[in-house]
This record gives sequence, structure tokens and C-alpha cells, in this order.
Amino acid sequence: MSAHAGARERPEVRRLLDAARIAVDMDASLVTLHEGLDEVAVATSSRSAMLRGAAGRRTPLADTICGQVVAGRLPRWIPDAGADPLASILPVTRAHDIGSYVGTPLHDDDGHVAGMLCCLSRAPDDRIGPDAPAVLESLASALSVALGLARRPATAPATAPPVAAPSRGAPLSSFEHHRAVLSLARGEDVDALFEPVVDLATDRPRAFAATFRAPACHGAAVGDVVGAHGLAEDVELACLHRALAHQGRQPPGTALAVAVSRGLLQRPGVLDLLLDHAGSGLWVAVGHGAADDGATYERARRLRAAGAVLAVDGAGTPSSGLVDALRLGPPLVSVCAATLERAKGGGGADVRPELVRALLAVTRSVGARLVVRDVTSPDQLDALRSLGVPLARGSAVGAPATLPAT
Repeated sequence: MSAHAGARERPEVRRLLDAARIAVDMDASLVTLHEGLDEVAVATSSRSAMLRGAAGRRTPLADTICGQVVAGRLPRWIPDAGADPLASILPVTRAHDIGSYVGTPLHDDDGHVAGMLCCLSRAPDDRIGPDAPAVLESLASALSVALGLARRPATAPATAPPVAAPSRGAPLSSFEHHRAVLSLARGEDVDALFEPVVDLATDRPRAFAATFRAPACHGAAVGDVVGAHGLAEDVELACLHRALAHQGRQPPGTALAVAVSRGLLQRPGVLDLLLDHAGSGLWVAVGHGAADDGATYERARRLRAAGAVLAVDGAGTPSSGLVDALRLGPPLVSVCAATLERAKGGGGADVRPELVRALLAVTRSVGARLVVRDVTSPDQLDALRSLGVPLARGSAVGAPATLPAT
């Protein structure tokens, strides 16, 4: 417990717990760690006096709802604890006057249950069902990272710029390929196209996101061309310059959207370059990095103060951007449509409504809006629109093209 004795004072833990109870609309939230046969309360959040003084308390797992959930004797959601034969007789139910419960485990890097995130209310709540734990799963994953139980979820490399769809052509020789990458790093032979980011409630574009192709490589996506040449960051900078050269040419009332890796953001001159454009309608997606990256947070603060709209990219898993969402405070959190799918018959995929609803609840609870990218089918788009996703981009929304005439 000593390693986490100060967790209740850490802003990211408090905010994650606040987000949890707000997302499921319950009275209180609690994060616990399991030590032997005991459950240790690490930190709480409450909109009332519920769980007051609980942080630091040690309770036998057998006496807690969370312990019985982990043991498989209770479900992860209990709409009426008083009506459940087991939950109603547990000492913790009586001690805290628990009427309803939702919980989900915290896992370590080996997949073992290390603790629980749970939300409680004094009154029974018939709204609580199987979707409720899904709302907490992403927050539990972020708490595992914030508490040092697990490393940051694996993400795709953040050094490559956003890409347009590749086209096919005869393979290049290794010499031709290297020469093409050197040309890209010098800012030559780069085509910038722009993909609309659309408000699904109005079908109007809110921004145009820069994507890049390499004409010398048969129009392939720049990210597919760079490879292991050690020049990825140089190419990224060249692409950023190319995109920002179009600032002000987008239709009135829309923004220009660019992405930067954390490595590029640390380069001398890059922050000043972005600040020069921040006041003219600029969205900046900041890539992933170390969990405690004070330099990035300070640069992000300066970008927001200058008028830029910040975005955090989920980069492979919906939960992986949540710690950043809380620390960077962006109004936008982006996830890939593929991470919201489940397989269905015939080799296709379908959007998982419960996961989309969970992400919407979580992003709203931290004051952000959800952007779903790489939406490739009309069915995906219709499902996202019906579920209330605010923003989307991808081939089903609008293909990359030159900026519309203003």
C-alpha cells in the first residue's frame, strides 16, 4: 500500500474517479488494490458523503462486493444490492448503505487482477445493466497506468504523419526507395490532400485533416514509404510545413487539422511554428509518449492558450488516450473505427454499440468530444450517427482531396 499511499492526492487519479462516477451517474467511485486476502481502498470520489473516510481502509476481500465479483460469485453490475441474496448480507453493503453497484477489474501487465474500480449509489438503480461495466473499462485501464500497475497500452508508432490511402505500382529498388525518402525529408515530392472531419449532426465539415502521398512512390501513402531510414521525423516535419502552407485556404468556419508526434513537438522551432498558426483555426493532434511527460504538457498548454484545438489520438486502443485526455485537457479524443468493431458473419465487422456508448460517456465526463476516424462503410457511418457520435472522418465521410474552393 505504501507505493500508492499518496494516490488520492494525485490529480489524474482524482479526475479518473470523477469521470467514472459521472459517466455512470452514480453517487461515488472507489479504486482499490488487492493485497493478499485484503482489499485496500486507495482513493474515492463522491458527490455526497458516501465513502467519506474510506481511503486507506483495509477490508477482507470476502466481505466486499468487489471481492465476490472477482471470485465469480457476483456479477459486475447490481441494480439492487438489497434484493441480491449475497450482496445484501455482505458487511460492506451494510456499512456503506449500498443500493446499487458497478465494478470492473484493474489488471497488471501479466493480466492478473490487481484491484477494482467500482461505482456505488445508495439507491437501487434499474438503469444499471451489462453496458455499465463497459463504461468503466477504459477508465480502469487508465487507472492501472496511472497507478503504475501496468505500462501504457501498446500503441502504433507516432512518428509517421497522417497518411492517405496507398496506391499500387511496380516495387521500387532499395536505392530508389531511399532516394524517395530523402526527397520527402527535404520537402520535395509530397502531395498534401485534406480529409473532411464532419459533424454528424449537421453533415457539415468542421475541419480538414492533412494527409500525404508520395508521387515518386506511385502515390503511396507517406507513412508507408518512410520505413526504417531514420528520417521519419524529418519527413514528418516536411509534411507539417506542407500542410501549414495551406492554412487560411480552407472554407470559412472550418479549421485545418494536423498531427504531430511528441518527438517532433520537442524539436526547436516546431512549437513556434504551430503557435504562429494557432489563431487561424488550427486543430493539433498530439501523439503518444511517456506517461509523465511534463514538456509535452507545457507545450500543449501554450498551444491551447494561443487558440489551437488539441486532440489526443487513441492510437490503437480506445483506453490508451485517457490519461493524456485528463492531463492535456483536449476538447477532442480520436479513436479508429476498427477498434469499435466486432466480427460478424461473412468476414465483415459491425460497430459495438456498448463500447461506443461507453466512450461517449467517458469523453463527455472529461469535457471532450469523440472523433471516430477511418470510417470506411456507410453502415459504420449510420451506426455511429445513430449512437450520437459527434465527429467522424474517413472514406465513407469524404475522401482526401484538395481543399474546396472558398
